[in-house]
Amino acid sequence: MVNPSAHSHHDTHSKQLLHLYLITWNAARNVIPGDTTSLLLSSSPGKSFTENIFNGIPHNAAPPDVLVLALQEAAPIAYAFLGGEWVDPYIGVFENGVRESARRVLGTEYVCVGRSVVGMTAVVVFVRSAVEGRVGFVEVGGVRCGLWGMGNKGGVGVRIGVRVESGGEGERESGEEEEVVEMSFVSAHLAPHEWLIERRNEDWRTIVEGMVFERVEPPTSSSSSSSYGKPNSNSSYDDGDGGDDGASSPLLRTSAEDTELSNTPTTTTTTSTSSTQHRQRQQPLHNRGIYSPTTHAFIMGDLNYRTSPVRPLHTDRIIFPKATDSPTDSTHFTRLLETDQCRLERAMGRTLHGFEEAEITFPPTYKYKVQFDATTGEEVRYDPNRWEWSSRRWPSWTDRILYLPVVDNAGKPRTAPGEGVVPIRYTSIPEVTASDHKPVTLYLSIPARSLPLVKEEDGGAGGTGGKRDIRYSPPFQINRLWRERGERGRRLEVVVGVAAYLATTTRGVGVVALVVTAVLSLVWFLKA
Repeated sequence: MVNPSAHSHHDTHSKQLLHLYLITWNAARNVIPGDTTSLLLSSSPGKSFTENIFNGIPHNAAPPDVLVLALQEAAPIAYAFLGGEWVDPYIGVFENGVRESARRVLGTEYVCVGRSVVGMTAVVVFVRSAVEGRVGFVEVGGVRCGLWGMGNKGGVGVRIGVRVESGGEGERESGEEEEVVEMSFVSAHLAPHEWLIERRNEDWRTIVEGMVFERVEPPTSSSSSSSYGKPNSNSSYDDGDGGDDGASSPLLRTSAEDTELSNTPTTTTTTSTSSTQHRQRQQPLHNRGIYSPTTHAFIMGDLNYRTSPVRPLHTDRIIFPKATDSPTDSTHFTRLLETDQCRLERAMGRTLHGFEEAEITFPPTYKYKVQFDATTGEEVRYDPNRWEWSSRRWPSWTDRILYLPVVDNAGKPRTAPGEGVVPIRYTSIPEVTASDHKPVTLYLSIPARSLPLVKEEDGGAGGTGGKRDIRYSPPFQINRLWRERGERGRRLEVVVGVAAYLATTTRGVGVVALVVTAVLSLVWFLKA
């Protein structure tokens, strides 16, 4: 698949392009941390994920500079809503699995530089170890749009800035400002059910109005792995239990870093003395959102758009796509693209405004039957000649990856390598069988230079040039109450998380039984 010798070719062109590999997967809460943190070594659900997740990288392609993992339903609701150290093992098992698989398959070391978790949704950003030193900043954000404003549905994001390599013909002149490539990655999980199209559109609006990226502290120069994620005092996206002031536990923490981070002073005042933090607060809220004029933006996740507004009838199963169908068959999976809600709603300007998607050439990613071996508990191996659909849902492309294109002065996307976003391979990973969703991946390139700002005479201050680029005229404005909404949803999450823990987990039920036994014993003792 990936040729490690492509490193030299990659380094030759690294000054012109950055290569990205984006992964999104709804894990259906099936990946459970066991005695080992390695999915590759365990027999638990999720092993097929790390064994196959890099299948989406083209043969002989260079290892990506940036690797992004978007997760939905990453953990059971009790642990996800409690957050912090309760959910860390679930996200950590994916982080470790991706790094181990990258080392084995790509022959490349990756460092986690950013993580954002809200409820059951997460996004983790890695960079090649050779790129780590060029990461200039990391910002995180999160929005809840589930039941009662909680995080069973919503979006989380990480934005990073990578400094452009200098040297050779492109070396900067003295006094010239250093260029930074800004990238934001949003993992989203929208409303389910075939008929809730408007609700999904509304969830998208909620995410745009509430996603505000806030700076987290950079790593220490001595750390061998990333210590990104010590949040500023006004950051509240780790879903930990650090109180309303947001100065909670680190967003990024591995077991090897616990001691180091616990001994590092954390800012607890509400006013930062950092000049970069000050400049960030002076920016308009719009510049800190998804549609920032200086940022390459990517949306990925279980967007839940279906291929029908109603559930299938029992007799509809005979027209579900089959692995053996030919493109000319009336039941071939491409026929379902004609009724794909995501495409239709985007074409009518009702969702994912301005975002584009590479051509879909892979089968629907949902809803598959999940099967485990009754004896070993391991995942049943994927059979490429048979698609096991659930009869209760229309096969659909619920899992998507979209990007905001770089446009010219006429508003047309730039598609040439080195000028715009260039999708190279967009596919699914059918070999992963631990969930009713298939992971979706996108390997692409972007220019290794800053996005040019539109000058005032070209539309940057209201002229036509800026209006052609949706970054300058986003579909929705940031809601000024974005932080209050998030804090209110977080408080509800804790209450529901505690209740779910006590009612649905073995330890929780044991605690309830112990308390009830103690109360009854006390009553009996008092009566006696």
